[in-house]
Amino acid sequence: MTIRSKTAFAVSSLALATALLMPGAARAAEDEAAAAAAAAIESEEIIVTAKGRPERIENVALSVVAVDQEFLRKQQVRDLRDLAGFVPSLVLESSRGRASPSTLSIRGLAPNTINKQLQSVTVFLDGVPLAGSASMLDIPDIAGVEVLRGPQATEFGRQTYAGAVSYKTRDRTPDGIEAVIDGFVSINQGAEEANRQISATIAFPIVKDNVWLTLFGRNRRLGSLESRTNALRTIEIGREDTEQYNASLLIRPNNQFSLKLTGVYQKQRDTAPAFTTLHPQEWQAQGTPLTNLQYAGTTATTLWPIGTLGEVEPASAGCESDLPANATNTIAARPADCGLDRNLMLFTAVTSYTFGNGYQLQANAGYMREESWTNQDLYFRQSGGDPFFGNQAYSRRVSNTATAANKLANPFFSSTWDEFTNYNGQIRIVSPGTDRFRWRAGAFYYHESLSNFSYNNVRPTAGGATSPANPDGRTRGDENVRNIAFFGDMAFDFTDWLSLQTEARYEFERNQFLPCLTCSGATTGAFNSTLLERTNKSFLPRITLSLKPSDSTLVYALYSEGTKPGRWNQTIQTNFRYVEQESNRNYEIGIKGRILDNKLFFSAAAYHMDVENQQFAAVSTATGIPVTSFQNVGASKIDGFEIDTTVDVTPGFRLRGGVGYAKHKYVSNTAPTDANLINLFQGSTFNGKTSVGLPQWTGSIGADYDTSLTDDIGLRLSVFGNYIGERFADAANLARIAGVVRINANANIDYKNLSFGFFVRDLFDNNKASTAATSDTNSCLYFNNADGSRRLSLNPEQRCLAVGIDRGREVGLNVTLRFE
Repeated sequence: MTIRSKTAFAVSSLALATALLMPGAARAAEDEAAAAAAAAIESEEIIVTAKGRPERIENVALSVVAVDQEFLRKQQVRDLRDLAGFVPSLVLESSRGRASPSTLSIRGLAPNTINKQLQSVTVFLDGVPLAGSASMLDIPDIAGVEVLRGPQATEFGRQTYAGAVSYKTRDRTPDGIEAVIDGFVSINQGAEEANRQISATIAFPIVKDNVWLTLFGRNRRLGSLESRTNALRTIEIGREDTEQYNASLLIRPNNQFSLKLTGVYQKQRDTAPAFTTLHPQEWQAQGTPLTNLQYAGTTATTLWPIGTLGEVEPASAGCESDLPANATNTIAARPADCGLDRNLMLFTAVTSYTFGNGYQLQANAGYMREESWTNQDLYFRQSGGDPFFGNQAYSRRVSNTATAANKLANPFFSSTWDEFTNYNGQIRIVSPGTDRFRWRAGAFYYHESLSNFSYNNVRPTAGGATSPANPDGRTRGDENVRNIAFFGDMAFDFTDWLSLQTEARYEFERNQFLPCLTCSGATTGAFNSTLLERTNKSFLPRITLSLKPSDSTLVYALYSEGTKPGRWNQTIQTNFRYVEQESNRNYEIGIKGRILDNKLFFSAAAYHMDVENQQFAAVSTATGIPVTSFQNVGASKIDGFEIDTTVDVTPGFRLRGGVGYAKHKYVSNTAPTDANLINLFQGSTFNGKTSVGLPQWTGSIGADYDTSLTDDIGLRLSVFGNYIGERFADAANLARIAGVVRINANANIDYKNLSFGFFVRDLFDNNKASTAATSDTNSCLYFNNADGSRRLSLNPEQRCLAVGIDRGREVGLNVTLRFE
């Protein structure tokens, strides 16, 4: 949770946290809370709960970035993709749209897969994990966000071995009816369709001073960047539609007990993503140098870029997937016009009770259900009217039955859907935070289940021994995960300036892959006749030594560990190999504090991480169909640092900025096993290379200025820039994506309860490739002969590179109306 202390919310939150003492000391606690809150307001301090208790950010021995609701609103931060641009060391590359984070990393530790179960960073809502694709939930009615860098397993649990992102919803406690209506309208440079959003919040007391209800709704469209017409229909590129509804019930009958119940429903309807495939001729035409790769012992040659990729435009994207219901398949592809449909339901409960001796019992629980349908064209390219190739034919030979060198004669489409559920709960007891010796202890339970289906697998009746009946269209057996953990910490202040905190979590994680006899024939696909089960046990410590040379400065050193879950491979071609869990050991030193009469806050941290059993995913087409294979490729090392600072120049003028550096490299001599990657690697190993999409440098800098023009009119100005450095576009580290600087600016006028303004995002209109993924499910018909001439071939000799397309400059107007 993050809040600028001058807001009314910060005052109430801090007062509540410090007043949760034994009843006999309630008045003293209230006085102390009021004094602390007043001091925080005066010095513009930030309160965080990174370690379970409300603390000033300069007193927390962690590398943490905290932003409040006002900052998020000014910068038009709509989801995690936007937030990543303002937090150094946090990188989110969403290659195939918001549902597919190809790189979600902190400190250079990437998951190397878009698989929703194998991410290295978890997002939390009021302390409850948002598993699966819920990490891409639109940011709801929140008070602030904390981004915690480095392993957070001891506090936040599983799948936080690179870090965690914590959202805290607002606790609205009005005396009467409070309502907010806001919205925006905007357009991206060159887009065919405008963006727009309308949202409304209403909060009111049900029982005066004890129970409040908050309702929230939002409807948003990020407009289509381009429309493409083919023989079947017109496809919109890059449109994202969102409907979201929240309800929150807050119960506080006294200063000892608090209960908050929250429900979220979100419906996402996205068209074909702004994602396409770049071919060798395009690289060459843009001036990117090419190399002709031919690994010893093979006959295939591959052209590949060895420089920085150039511009890419939405007109090159496309989708021609057309899978209607018919006599054989009773289920039509969804969505019919390509893209993603997703429904998400989330329920959370957060409660705390303070005993008479000052100890506090805390508990939270969550339930989530996600249903997703995808209909995609794995060529990621239109077959006609192409901005580069015109109406030339190009495709990949899917089978030996291909009869023509054109895309529609070689369909390569995918229509799938999945059902993901999880429920979790946590309980802990916490000692008084003001004691010299402090401790916490608790337990955690988590369960998730994933079911996968495919249009191509729907078989109402048996088609023989090799095609058993599969009326549901299951592609593999269900995947179940259960995690049980016990955790705690002890902290002791040896003196006023020297403290030691030890934290630990001991967890059991069981990973099951259930049998499926109807998913395919007994010699192909995901036919699995037995239950596969593996249990991993982990002891995860964090030890922190803190030194306070002055009241306003903290120096710390810590050691922490984290793990990323393992999983089963899901096809016979991979022998259902189990991928071992990945582990991380983090060594960190840091300093933070306030100087210049508390006007300047600074935080700096340097770290070294040792990663073992790093996981890697590749897609092979050796069998004629794409098969995803997960494997462990050995160890890697990461060295880096982060610096963050905020300066209150005047009461209304604030500067803030930060820089992150993370150098990741594999130190393993493991070689890739996929034929495509073997050719790209030219016989080399992973040693010395880094993951796709990881920049070494990230940074941000900006300024906010607020002033009163009259008693009723206020002016708010903001400008913010962020930088993401050059990163590699392929696992062999040959092609690069250019670094990019984005500038956002806005100006707002406040008149009584009305606020309206103008904003621009990505002022310089970036049109370079924004993300990348080696398109192992894609090949080209274009192949260079030894003499340099081009010829067409039905053989899948030439690999292509799939890249994301930036939305570019966005200009818009926003308005907010408040009723109190």
